[in-house]
Amino acid sequence: MQDFRNLDVWHKAHELSLDVLCARDLGYFGNSDFERLTANTVEVRKMLFGLRKAIRRAIREGTSIPFQSPSRPPGTTSVPLEPSTTI
Repeated sequence: MQDFRNLDVWHKAHELSLDVLCARDLGYFGNSDFERLTANTVEVRKMLFGLRKAIRRAIREGTSIPFQSPSRPPGTTSVPLEPSTTI
């Protein structure tokens, strides 16, 4: 979790959006691909912000974050966090 603390989620998501825009403008792909990639970028950004929010809440409350692995049934595992970790 220490590495995630320093991740500037907004900056990275914005940078990716600009990279997709530049690639379209340079002709690497057309408008339909641009729209699909932009929608995917927005979805990933929302997931990252949700993850960051869940980690901060878990640290503040001293709980764990529910984590679902594709190979395990839902609710069978969680990620414990140390209360001293800050994000």
